[in-house]
Formats: sequence, C-alpha cells, structure tokens
Amino acid sequence: LLMGTTSSTESAQTVLERTVVASTRWLSLVTLTYRDAKGESRKWDLVSRTTKRSPTAADAVAIFVKLRGAGKEASTMLVRQFRPPVNAYTLELPAGLIDEGETPAQAALRELLEETGYTGTVDDVSPALAMSPGLTDETIHLVQVSVDLDAAVNANPKQALEDTEDIEVSMVSLRDLKQTLTNHAEGGGVVFAALWWLAMDAK
Repeated sequence: LLMGTTSSTESAQTVLERTVVASTRWLSLVTLTYRDAKGESRKWDLVSRTTKRSPTAADAVAIFVKLRGAGKEASTMLVRQFRPPVNAYTLELPAGLIDEGETPAQAALRELLEETGYTGTVDDVSPALAMSPGLTDETIHLVQVSVDLDAAVNANPKQALEDTEDIEVSMVSLRDLKQTLTNHAEGGGVVFAALWWLAMDAK
C-alpha cells in the first residue's frame, strides 16, 4: 500500500460512539466504541481535554523559537518547569492552549509573550500533530517563531505568568541543544519529545 492511499480495511475502521466515563475541570476519561479492520466492534479508553473545541481542532501550540541578533549564534529558547504528572522538572518548548477565537499563530505569539516576555513573528505553522495517539486525542500545532533580540520591544522582557506557573527561560545554541537535553535527562529531568526530535537535526 502506497503512502497517501487508503485500503478497504482502513476505510472500514472508524469510531462509532464516544462515552464520557468521568470528568474533572480539565480532563475527561472517554470510552470509544470503534469498528476494527475485521468489522468487529471494540472499545478503547482515552483522555481528552474538556477545553477541546471540536474533534478536528488542535488543542494547543508548541513554539520553536529562532533567536536572531547581531553576532548571535543560531539559538533557540527553552522553558523549564515542574510537571506533577511526571514528578520531575521538564525542558520544553514554550507552549499553551489555544483560546476560543484564536488562530494557532495568535496563540503562539500570546503564549510566547506570557511565558518568556519576548515578542516575535510567525514563520511557519504545522498541521495539527498528534501527541500520544494511543492515549489521548490531544493535538498541537508546532509554530516556528523568529525573535529579534536587537528589537526595542525585546530589550527588557518580562513574563506574565499565572499564579500556578513557575517557568524558567533559557537560551541555548542549536549546536549545544542535544547536549543540554542529555544533561537534563541524566540529571533526573524529563525532556519534551518533540524537542528531542528537533535537537537530532539541529545545526
């Protein structure tokens, strides 16, 4: 089967029903009833955000920052924060949920400003990307943003964090990115998966 084509068994597989089993303020446990490749009805449990606007709308953005400036080595921006689900400090890309009425580009610029204090311009927006499709229906857009460190608006960056947020911002050269992530992981931290993939090709 060639990439981009659909077999008869693939077209037969589909979700038939979604049943919310339990919910908290932010998350729902959902049991799916779906038809498999043999035409049999099966069950699958997943976690879904209660803020999800529609089955096809992405939930959030993750922002890959390209730092620019006179004499500045090719670099990016990372955020470090404690994440209770993994009981560890993580190294991640700046990220956040897409608010009602926002485009992914607008959400990326807003989250970047809130989490890091920096203002940038959007270079590229990915399609909706799956995070962990065996566990959740959460999808994100990976947004590439350029930040001019010489711009007056970025001369005195100030975060605008929520009361529940405690985020450390760091600038890392792309040349040193993979080693930075390795050091963090070896020290007991957890690295955001997409960031590791980016580091493998970073130059």
